[in-house]
Amino acid sequence: YEAASARDELLGWWCRRCWEDRRTKEAGEAVKQEAGKLARAYTLSSWCRFSTTARRAAHHASAISGGNAELVNLWQQCLDARARPSMVAEYLEPEAKRLGAMQDDAAGDAAAELVEA
Repeated sequence: YEAASARDELLGWWCRRCWEDRRTKEAGEAVKQEAGKLARAYTLSSWCRFSTTARRAAHHASAISGGNAELVNLWQQCLDARARPSMVAEYLEPEAKRLGAMQDDAAGDAAAELVEA
C-alpha cells in the first residue's frame, strides 16, 4: 500500500509540474506578443499570480531581449494595481486630469489654427 501511495504522490507531483511548465511557456509566449513594457507586465500579471511562475515566464519572454528583472518588477506593480483598483484610481486621478487638460489645450490650439486658416 505504501509503495502505491508513494507512486501516486510522485505521479501527482509530476503532473502538476508538467502543467506548470506548460502554463509558464504559454504565459511567456503571450508576453512576447506584447510590444510595450507595461503591456507585457500587464499580460504577465493576468497569467501569473505567483512570483516563481512570473519569474520563469518573464525569463522565457525575455530570453533574447533581456529585461527580465524589470519585467518582474512591473509585473509586481500590475499585480498590486489589480488587487487595489480604487486606490490606484485615486492615486492616478490628478495625473489623468493633468493629461486631460493638456489634451484639451492641444485641441483648442488646433481648432484656433483651423479658424485662422
